[in-house]
Amino acid sequence: MTKLSSEDWYRESVARKSIRVSKSHRVTGVRNEHCGGRWEFAEATVSIEPAGELAIEIPDVDPHGFAKAAAYGVIDEFLTGAASPLTAVKLIVGPIKSDPVDSSIVAFRHAGRDAGRKLLDEVQSVQFSKL
Repeated sequence: MTKLSSEDWYRESVARKSIRVSKSHRVTGVRNEHCGGRWEFAEATVSIEPAGELAIEIPDVDPHGFAKAAAYGVIDEFLTGAASPLTAVKLIVGPIKSDPVDSSIVAFRHAGRDAGRKLLDEVQSVQFSKL
């Protein structure tokens, strides 16, 4: 059995033909639901711009790591959410909204995935409308 490291997996994902972005897009990902014994709340606004390779910009002040978690969620979707990965973009995370009790890194990861799905839908609808 061959083991695939995360770096090998990333290189293999990027080797597939990447989706190209021709204009900027901005969406808000939300996680606001009951999960287990607690409520989870997270809201992250993210935008993408065309770029030569994947670049990530998060706020300088991110004391709880929420913006970073949202970025990871978006990247999850960019690499696995479509037949072709979305890697030639600049990802800008912010602003984010959190709750002192109900927000967590996991909630922001889910909010990032929600934003990533919305961005993929927007990018693919623009590409398919050109056909």
